[in-house]
Amino acid sequence: MADKKKKSMADQDYLSIVLRQLRKSKMGLAGLFFILFLAVIAIFAPFLAEEIPLRISHSNETDEVCDICVQLKESWEVLKLKDGTVLEGKFIRELPVLVFEEEKKVVFVLENVVIIDLEKGGTKRIPESRITAIDRESTPKTLRVKDEDGIETTYKFKFIEEEAGKTEEITVSQVLRLDTESSPHTLVAKDEDGIETTYRGKFLKEVPGKTKRFPKDEVDVVEKDITPNTLRLMDEERTTYTGTFHGEEPGVIEFSVDEKKKEVPASEKVSLEKLPRKHGDISIWPLLRGLDKTDLFLLLGFGIFIGGFSLFLPFRWKGFSRGKAFNLVALILSVPLVVCIVWIVLREGDRQLYNMVPFKTIDQEAKQARTKVTLKETSDAILEYKARNNRYPESLGEFPGSRKDGWGRELVYEAT
Repeated sequence: MADKKKKSMADQDYLSIVLRQLRKSKMGLAGLFFILFLAVIAIFAPFLAEEIPLRISHSNETDEVCDICVQLKESWEVLKLKDGTVLEGKFIRELPVLVFEEEKKVVFVLENVVIIDLEKGGTKRIPESRITAIDRESTPKTLRVKDEDGIETTYKFKFIEEEAGKTEEITVSQVLRLDTESSPHTLVAKDEDGIETTYRGKFLKEVPGKTKRFPKDEVDVVEKDITPNTLRLMDEERTTYTGTFHGEEPGVIEFSVDEKKKEVPASEKVSLEKLPRKHGDISIWPLLRGLDKTDLFLLLGFGIFIGGFSLFLPFRWKGFSRGKAFNLVALILSVPLVVCIVWIVLREGDRQLYNMVPFKTIDQEAKQARTKVTLKETSDAILEYKARNNRYPESLGEFPGSRKDGWGRELVYEAT
């Protein structure tokens, strides 16, 4: 007898042995059902604990924009352009541009510079206008230079090189003095730190500043109380411009069509209106739309478990082995499982979108709107009945369908 029992146990798989042992333990079964209960509560927690309602039904009988649709983020905009184009989607923002004219600049070509390798080592850069004499035949070669005080200095060098002067553009507000009578011309300028620099060379011309347009969200600050005005950008270099600020002008309209952002010149806009306006009864499911990826994966797991169990039992009843039944269930559910996983990964939940929505107020407004519609329909039906029968109806039962307000209560009617 014992040998037969051992043989029968040896023929069983590990799962069958575990389940048989579990069925013998009442505490084990109680613990298993308690864990399953907690798992179900965790899976359906969004439906049990969320303040976001499962469904909101409402209608709008006016020609005004539906306020409930706006609050539930179910509204959209229609943008009409001058060329006849009509865009439907979401209005993001209308971004003006700041018009700023840079101040005038002085174009100044610096004089050429002579670079010499000194006989004793090192190099020296000398402006061409300071050189009074060069002797290339002597050994070593010599060069005489006169400084600003008229003192001459002789340098012995091995090699000489000439460098062309650079062209500098200096804003007018930085120029302190410009002498075009001297040779070479001299220009004294002060930088932002107040340090004065003298340039020698040739004054070419004065050029007007360019007019630039900057999107408002790229500008950090505009100083209009100082002369010249200054404008600073929010880029990494904190680029600053000086000149004249001319104010704002229409820039671009950022508009989303099928979740693709488009930029339209604001000058092309004819009209921008928000929809929907008048509409019949529509239902919105905020809670389902607000489920995030974790919630959906838990629900998917629960659904796969229930669906797999519902398919597994009939296969077992038909005589299929446990392994073959399991493989058939896996084969049947594999395609729906993959499709659902891809959809969950690509889907974006709207929970953050609905967090700031006053659902209690919206629910009250929807019920009040539904009550107004029911009262109007009932009133019109009574007046039509009176015009047709020359008397008022005895009760609302003479009209087809039920007459309920937004809270589901039957309307009370008294014939007079």
